[in-house]
Amino acid sequence: MTMTKKRKIVVSCAITPVLLLLAGFVFLSSRTSQTELRAQFSDGQMGCMPLSGRPIFLEVSPGLKFKVDTGSDLSFITEEDLAYLKSHGCDVEEMIYPVLGRDGIGDIQFNVRRYRVSIPFHKYECELDSMGHMHYVCDRTSVNMIHNVDFAPSETGFSVLGMDFLEKFDVEYLQSKNMLAFYFEPPMDYEACAELSVSKSPLDWIYPGHRYYMDIEIDHSAAHNYLDTGVQRAFVKMPTKRAKNMDNMVRDSISSMRGTYPALIDTAAWLSIGNREGVAYVYYYTNDEEDYAINPLNIFKLDILMDFPGRRIMMRR
Repeated sequence: MTMTKKRKIVVSCAITPVLLLLAGFVFLSSRTSQTELRAQFSDGQMGCMPLSGRPIFLEVSPGLKFKVDTGSDLSFITEEDLAYLKSHGCDVEEMIYPVLGRDGIGDIQFNVRRYRVSIPFHKYECELDSMGHMHYVCDRTSVNMIHNVDFAPSETGFSVLGMDFLEKFDVEYLQSKNMLAFYFEPPMDYEACAELSVSKSPLDWIYPGHRYYMDIEIDHSAAHNYLDTGVQRAFVKMPTKRAKNMDNMVRDSISSMRGTYPALIDTAAWLSIGNREGVAYVYYYTNDEEDYAINPLNIFKLDILMDFPGRRIMMRR
């Protein structure tokens, strides 16, 4: 074999894996999700449903709950919840559609199958008993079918409404009632507070859902925080290395789907979000998730609107 032929073989062996990797990247980045999604009734509030637990789950219909997770690139559904939908007359279609994304625990899953289903949204009433405890009553006549919702099979034991689904809506968090409401247009009684940006990293192109970030300030120091409704307890998460005056902080621990971690809590941090500011708790801990995060569902005493189509956070006037 001549030197020229040897060189060609070596070059070919080096290029082929790169071309295969590039082809795989292009293929996965062309995968989409929720492109056919539509609501039976699309005007105004499409559903208003209660939240519970840690992590946070949304009861869209009695007996049907989904984890609300902006950290999940895809929406996932269990076989049990598919059976629930079928038994209630909802459409369930199985498809072959390869897709890649983070699940409700934060692990990356590659799935060949997907389901396209209809899920019922309801409107619940929140009632307080004599002890001040909240109870929720579902108006079963208020059902609003959300059609053509794409799900990957869940391997975690629970179903998830991921970022690919949530970013199709304006999602309102009613803090005093601990409920979520969904809209296609923002309700009138909110005003813009801060802008949301999306990750431009090529590594995120292969995932169907965007990754959203918000600029904030902690004690007049800027931070770029990931919008993650999977963060438990904490409204604002910062890495341990950013903690100052540790002697004046409360020592605690934080649990997530990834484990339990020691944490420091600044109970008197000065937080600025866009045109709003005030004292807030900031949790300092480090794990294998995003170092800088913010969970609007853990906000205290404020209603908030996540306007994903408009890429902004809004607060009630």
